[in-house]
Amino acid sequence: MISRDHKDAEASPDTALRIGVCRDIVGNTICADLLDYLHRDLLHLGKPRIFDPRLLEYIEIRTRLVVGRRHDRVVINLRGTPRPRPDAITAILDLLEARYQLAEIALFHRVKNSASGMLERAIAELRDTFPVADQADALAALTSRLLECSDLEMLALFESELASRRNRHVVSTARSICCAACAYANCTAIWKSCTKTTLADLRPCA
Repeated sequence: MISRDHKDAEASPDTALRIGVCRDIVGNTICADLLDYLHRDLLHLGKPRIFDPRLLEYIEIRTRLVVGRRHDRVVINLRGTPRPRPDAITAILDLLEARYQLAEIALFHRVKNSASGMLERAIAELRDTFPVADQADALAALTSRLLECSDLEMLALFESELASRRNRHVVSTARSICCAACAYANCTAIWKSCTKTTLADLRPCA
C-alpha cells in the first residue's frame, strides 16, 4: 500500500495504520531510505560523510483535516523559535547536496553507464530467444529471479539462461530449416513430375 504502484490507495477508516506517515518514512525527500543508502554508498565509495543526528530531533508527525478526512504526514519543524532554525536548513541542504554528488559520482558514472548498457543488452538478447507473444511473461519471471541474486549470481544466471535458450533456439531454427528444405524438395519433385507428364502428353503421336 505504501509503494508507488499503490500511491492512490488509502487505509480503511477503522484501522490505526497511518499510511501517509509510512510513505513519508520510506519514500519522501528526506526519509529513512535516503539516510540509509546515502551514507552507506558514500562510505563504500571512499567518500564518507558525517551525519548530524540533530535533524532527527526536528522531525514530527502532523495531522490535518482535508475535506473531512484525516491526513497524517511526517514533517521537519523548522520553527522552534520565531525564526527558522538555520542548523536544520543547513542539514537539509547538506543531505540534498550529498545526494546530488552521489548521483554524479556513482549513478551516472561512465563505468556504471557502460555496465547498465551491457546488462540491458544481455536482457534484450535473452528476451529475443522467446517468441514475441511470450516475451513479456519471460521478462516478468526473470525479474523475480534477479531480485534474489547477488552480482555474481546474476552474471551466472544470464550465462546459463542464454546458453540454454540459444541452444534451444539453434535446434529449433535448424529443425525449421530442415523442414522447409524437405518441403521445398518435395514440392520440386512433384513439380518436376507434373511437368514431365504434361510434356509427354503434349508430344505428337508418331
